[in-house]
Amino acid sequence: MLDNTSDDVIVAAVRNVFTDPHFSSVGILGYRAEIDGVIVGVVAATKSQQFADSLYHVLNKPRFDKLLEGLNAGRLHRAYVVTTALTQSGRFTGSIIEARELAEMLRNETPRIGRYGDFYLVPSDFNFTKEEDF
Repeated sequence: MLDNTSDDVIVAAVRNVFTDPHFSSVGILGYRAEIDGVIVGVVAATKSQQFADSLYHVLNKPRFDKLLEGLNAGRLHRAYVVTTALTQSGRFTGSIIEARELAEMLRNETPRIGRYGDFYLVPSDFNFTKEEDF
């Protein structure tokens, strides 16, 4: 069950969330799978037209909150956020981060108001720290 499935197996499946047959769509930009008894939730942070040329992705706050709620309530064993983009050959996954780790990073961030609800801007690589050249 839970202890027999390595993080590597789960992360490999999450990396292929759009093509892995374990995953099914849950609402908009949400995905769920059961892999060897481990229930995994994923939310996709997407590129939007407004930020298309930037290094940021848009993470829908209500969808992210629901992911964390499922994790905290025990309905999910693992939860992740992935950055994604749509190309001519289909949707692909970029960076992956555990939902609780991202929640901690977003703790002091103010969500923005958007057409589809509140959202966070997250760096494409989830690196919120900017190194400065001296």
